[in-house]
Amino acid sequence: MWPYVTPQQLEGFRHYKYSAVDTNPLSVHIMQPLWDRIVKIVPLWIAPNLLTFGGFLMILINFLILSFYDWDYTASGSGGGLIPTWVWVFGAFATFCSYTLGKVLSVYTV
Repeated sequence: MWPYVTPQQLEGFRHYKYSAVDTNPLSVHIMQPLWDRIVKIVPLWIAPNLLTFGGFLMILINFLILSFYDWDYTASGSGGGLIPTWVWVFGAFATFCSYTLGKVLSVYTV
């Protein structure tokens, strides 16, 4: 039987330290100031799990609306119908809000 991880790799795990630094210019110069403002707006009495649940609901509502307009996934095919533009705009908005709530949660709980 072949080992999945060599002894040398196992030794490296003892010295591993996770470090997540986001140096993306879009994140550093545009999104981080937005997230900082939103953190100041969100009341402290709101539970972090409520923010997570709100983001989940946004994605779930987006899925349900998209499923209503294209229940059999034929809109992208040759014989499919058209999905209204507002559905795609709402989908983009819901995804952005869900991601933003997740990032606010990470700053909010630290």
